[in-house]
Amino acid sequence: MRRAMTDERDDAPATVTQNPWQALRSLTPARIALGRAGVSLPTRPQLAFQAAHAQARDAVHLPFDPAALRAQLHAQGRATLLLHSAAHDRDQYLQRPDLGRRLDASSAQRLRDHAAAHPGGADVALVVADGLSALAVHRHAAPLIACVADGMRAEGWSMAPVALVEQGRVAVADEVGERLGARMVVILIGERPGLSSPDSLGLYFTYAPRVGLTDAARNCISNVRPEGLGYAAAAHKLLYLMREAWRRRLSGVQLKEAAGRAVSMPASLRCPTRLTVTHTFLWHDYETFGAVPRRDRPAQFAGIRTDAELNEIGEPVELFCQPSSDWLPDPVSCLITGITPQQCRRQGIPENRFAQAIERELAMPGTIGVGYNSIRFDDEVTRHLFWRNLIDPYAREWQNECGRWDLLDVVRTTWALRPDGIEWPKNGDGKPSFKLEHLSQANGLLHEAAHDALSDVRATIALARLIRNAQPRLFDFCFALRKKERVLAEIGDAPRPLLHVSGMYGVERGCLAVVWPLGWHPTNKNELLVWDLACDPAELFDLGAEAIRERLFTRSAELAEGTTRLPVKSIHINKAPIVIGNLKTLQPAQAERWGVDFATIERHAAVAQGAPDMRETWRQVYARELEPIADVDQNLYGGFVSNDDRRTLNELRTLSGEQLARLHPDFADARLPELLFRYRARNFPDTLTEEEYEQWEQLRAERLFEGREGYLTFDAFGERIEQLAAEAAERDDARAQNVLQDLYDYAQQILPG
Repeated sequence: MRRAMTDERDDAPATVTQNPWQALRSLTPARIALGRAGVSLPTRPQLAFQAAHAQARDAVHLPFDPAALRAQLHAQGRATLLLHSAAHDRDQYLQRPDLGRRLDASSAQRLRDHAAAHPGGADVALVVADGLSALAVHRHAAPLIACVADGMRAEGWSMAPVALVEQGRVAVADEVGERLGARMVVILIGERPGLSSPDSLGLYFTYAPRVGLTDAARNCISNVRPEGLGYAAAAHKLLYLMREAWRRRLSGVQLKEAAGRAVSMPASLRCPTRLTVTHTFLWHDYETFGAVPRRDRPAQFAGIRTDAELNEIGEPVELFCQPSSDWLPDPVSCLITGITPQQCRRQGIPENRFAQAIERELAMPGTIGVGYNSIRFDDEVTRHLFWRNLIDPYAREWQNECGRWDLLDVVRTTWALRPDGIEWPKNGDGKPSFKLEHLSQANGLLHEAAHDALSDVRATIALARLIRNAQPRLFDFCFALRKKERVLAEIGDAPRPLLHVSGMYGVERGCLAVVWPLGWHPTNKNELLVWDLACDPAELFDLGAEAIRERLFTRSAELAEGTTRLPVKSIHINKAPIVIGNLKTLQPAQAERWGVDFATIERHAAVAQGAPDMRETWRQVYARELEPIADVDQNLYGGFVSNDDRRTLNELRTLSGEQLARLHPDFADARLPELLFRYRARNFPDTLTEEEYEQWEQLRAERLFEGREGYLTFDAFGERIEQLAAEAAERDDARAQNVLQDLYDYAQQILPG
């Protein structure tokens, strides 16, 4: 009997058969290579297993102590928000996982109040939730946040207060991030306990958080604890992912999950570095207070998102923008839309928040921003709006598989080349009309109110569906031309005749011409110069740079008698142009209808084929001294902002007015100090010093009294209102009279002192 008891003791090695893989135990705490005593585990491993199982159960049921964690974070100087999920207690939390993914009503209200008191949101929201191991949160959350926050501060990202959520699951972070207006959210959460790790902490990261996202939109870093992935290593990996997400504006499966130097592996085993993004359309439209995008301001924005099949996704977006007091609206534009500055003051938000909301929609990964005449007008409104509000004007047009498109030239192409299946209205002169309201009416499309942004968007989507159903191949071909690479493929490497559809050729010619590539613009790599082959190019080759310049840039009425402007046009490959390399697309009957004589085209193409090298000539033609634009608001195209300045602007736009007032950033770009000052004056006027207030009043006076840089003066504004009011009275147009009275009252309200 004594012998049998001795055989079961752990310190009797002669009776324990050692596993030949014993050496592996030095590499992992997992229960491997334990050996055996007869057919059972040795006593010590068996007891250790039972203890570990008990620890795991305890970790799941251990109450979360947010007060203790809050004290630790306050000691680090971090503000916190105490929140609770919709699960009332631990039993309900474990039985109803869905309740742990949403906040209770009081917590949601707490976040709404915080967001209202801190408009503009933050770059990062940190969330801590107990998950399935409060033990992990108690041990590791505070030291990990200290490491992570240092890195975020070094990146220049602003942080919301740390949200401490009781009974929270991973997805609750999406609601927290969305309600706080955060661009990124990170949740630190206790992982399901393992037998060797009851205190493992998990990190889940999401870019552009919103309720309803799936796990595919998140990146996970697991087993964070000193015995697993250390705090510094976890912070390093998280910050890498966040930097990439910030740059590419996406997260989850679309984001490469490799921090630092990747481990080498055979090419056959490597995953693609970027996955295909499912594109959506954001159909959108602005109503503005004038017709000049660089100077006049938006009044209303509307957007509707659809999938590739043009089915609506989510709720429409409709925003009004509160006007600033340094410009006057064009009364004619207000009569067209019926929108007054007073309406925008009541229903709108400040311009910086208006711009941020639009950026969120257009910059969502895979978004194709599209409208009706949007590339020529709405996109210019967006660019200048973003510029005035410190947002990168171009990023949303190309980053993260985003892009832009325009339905107007698609409509022209359909009318000129494949008109069947659609009714084509005419205007009072008997010419085809491409106005949205006329096309909608002719084809029975819903268009409740022309020049209302949301109504115009719905009409644009309906028109797109009509074209897609009637001419699906043409629709898809035009859509592909939103990509520069596809346009370049149509143009080809060697010069050849191309069919170009554009409004600049006129409806009498079908808005099209067969053109010949002359060469690339000497300073704009996206602009191809072409010759209209309806004309003989021989005369071009005999002209010097000065003569070409005169006949390109002088109005026809100002040229000498008998001299005409040269038929040189531009194809901008980054503006979704309609360029067709296969001339057979233009059927003989259509060619005859639009006055395209292929015999003449071939003869002129042969002349163009023998053209001399004109690269130096074009350099001289376009080497013009452009008048500098003194008004920084209109000087978007005065040069690209450097990367360093862009990083500074990205940081500044997240700050409150009080924080901005204390900063004096050192910019390399001479435009930016004044741009920042005006951004503050428009959006945070209460933070201006007395000297800055006087500077702002001087700017307003120069514009509103003197008309500096083309702005409408009070005198000119009053004259227009008087003239329009007299015309409205003759028509007995009460609506117009009310709008004009509101405009007069508004002008009196913003009159500089």
